[in-house]
Amino acid sequence: MFRIVDVRTVTKHLMCVLFLPLLACAGEWKLAGPFGGSATTLAMDPSNSRVLVAGTRNGHIFRSDNAGESWERLPFPSSLGGSVQALLIDPANQKHYLAGVRASNPVGSGLFESQDGGMTWKKIPEMNGNSVEALAVYSKDPKIMAAASRKGVFESKDGGNSWNRISPERSEELLAVTAVAYDPRNPEHLYAGTTHLPWKTTDGGKTWNSIHVGMLDDSDVFSIYVNLNQPDQVFASACSGIYRTTSAGQQWQKFMGIPGTQRRTHVVRQDPQKPEILYAGTTVGLLKSVDSGATWKLMNNLQLNWLVIDPADPRIIYFAAENSGIWKSTDRGDTVKPLNSGFVNRMMNRAALSGRRVYVNAIQDGVSGGVFYSEDGGVTWRRDGNSSVLDGPVLTSLSSAPEGDTPLFAATEDRLLKSTDGGKTWGTLPVLARTRKGAPLASVRGKVLTLQTLRNGKPVLLMGHSTGLLRSLDLGATWQKIPLEPAPSAVTAIFAPASHSQHAVARTANALYFTKDSGLSWTRWEAPSDPSWINDLALTSNPDGPVLAATAAGLFRAAAPGASWVLCHNGLPRETVSAVRFQPGRETQAYAVAYGRLYRTSDAGSSWEAMTSSSAAAPDIRSLLFSPQPQRVLGVTADLGVVFFDLVETR
Repeated sequence: MFRIVDVRTVTKHLMCVLFLPLLACAGEWKLAGPFGGSATTLAMDPSNSRVLVAGTRNGHIFRSDNAGESWERLPFPSSLGGSVQALLIDPANQKHYLAGVRASNPVGSGLFESQDGGMTWKKIPEMNGNSVEALAVYSKDPKIMAAASRKGVFESKDGGNSWNRISPERSEELLAVTAVAYDPRNPEHLYAGTTHLPWKTTDGGKTWNSIHVGMLDDSDVFSIYVNLNQPDQVFASACSGIYRTTSAGQQWQKFMGIPGTQRRTHVVRQDPQKPEILYAGTTVGLLKSVDSGATWKLMNNLQLNWLVIDPADPRIIYFAAENSGIWKSTDRGDTVKPLNSGFVNRMMNRAALSGRRVYVNAIQDGVSGGVFYSEDGGVTWRRDGNSSVLDGPVLTSLSSAPEGDTPLFAATEDRLLKSTDGGKTWGTLPVLARTRKGAPLASVRGKVLTLQTLRNGKPVLLMGHSTGLLRSLDLGATWQKIPLEPAPSAVTAIFAPASHSQHAVARTANALYFTKDSGLSWTRWEAPSDPSWINDLALTSNPDGPVLAATAAGLFRAAAPGASWVLCHNGLPRETVSAVRFQPGRETQAYAVAYGRLYRTSDAGSSWEAMTSSSAAAPDIRSLLFSPQPQRVLGVTADLGVVFFDLVETR
């Protein structure tokens, strides 16, 4: 019996207290980009403003030691699947980091701590399973820290060694705390923003008072900022706009003149040298006021989650933006530029090779996403155009012949797309099919699930559809329905060798099917396990060569299409294998990925050797492909864009 492991299993990481770093050696995955993506929060080292740490939506943390010019991914346990909501660098110890995480699974939520600049992490036991939304430190004594969480306000008085809840445990109003800030005059005076208005304690948490006079009643408070020079002046940003109090919270005034579309404000800050200058990071851009909030100007259209101001030079501001990464201003927000070299949090769902170009599709990044290409093996990426056709819809597939002499095809669930200029512009093709020879063309209703390009002297395009399998001989202009016996079924994936020859394997909910004549005829083939567990299939250029199946129950091998399957475990773990691919030109050499770790076989799958180290911070790789120049294997990931591993020539 073999052990079944779910694709998303992270249990083996959750019992660990310490998370080991990635090994800094040549044999590791390297981030390739396309750089950018979602940044959720930022923190600056109070003792060295050139050192920054940034968090992402998918549980990654990056550090820059050169004022954002380049970023390095830290070995944070991103396998827990949470969003990094808050970061803090200890003013008393520049190597001491705190990270607040929110996860859909409570096991991934909590407060994490590093004592070595982010190279190893441990989970704070008092906050286990508790989503931490914000962090604060008392300016006159950095041993005093506070954490805003979904279970109330917690405080540490010993530099983070121990934490205690200081808000009522059963108070519904003070359970979902989203912001926290100290009054610099007294550490027992603490402000807390919640999903329903702000609160304040003046006795270290023994009692709390609602301080919402002047605020709209539906206000979720996202951030609170206290003027260190005039502590009675406090700013709060909320879903209903921006507020200020000059009475330490007794009465609030809302800043007027801000359009409703710009009122959802994630962060508000004040210039430490010019207090009349205020900044507000909103979902539609940066707002700036130079007259203490009397008037506001929209400076850009970035969807901002957080910002930090350099206290040594307040002209310098860093921004964490949704979809577009890290940005920097050197002129108090008047202009901004992206600083994403090495920083990436992009969800990639499809890749295609065409000649020297590698194409990838980034999703859920709005106008910052779309189709990117690289001509240097993934080192640099360009997005020449993001046509209006691509704005919004999620591409379910991307396909082209590796030889580079056919158009690039893509699909959403309800549209077929075609580009003849390398992805700059896209046109929509109707899916018109004949049910039989000589029958009239008719529009095919349903969802496009996958595309694959084969070759039979000329390109042959296959479409996996919710109604079955379709085949086109005229570059997508018309289609023919191909019956799969014994009954029609949705084709959810089509796998082909890197050479795009005449053979391929299609996956349905019930079985596999293989073709050796460019999709004209298909033969049913029993899957090695439940077909829905099959993550990837690898075929050689030989139509009668071996086939490897990456599944949630391990990796299986068949001597040829249609042959029986054998579980491969000589050097491979008996757990989820997410991707597998034969190396072009080498019929016996293939690569596979299990939990982000890369393995290689030189005997067509009989035995395997590990090429990278095992780590809780390994990338979540969904598919593999090979770059012809230089020789490297590329991994398409769930949240880190594309990663690459340079291959060493072996004979």
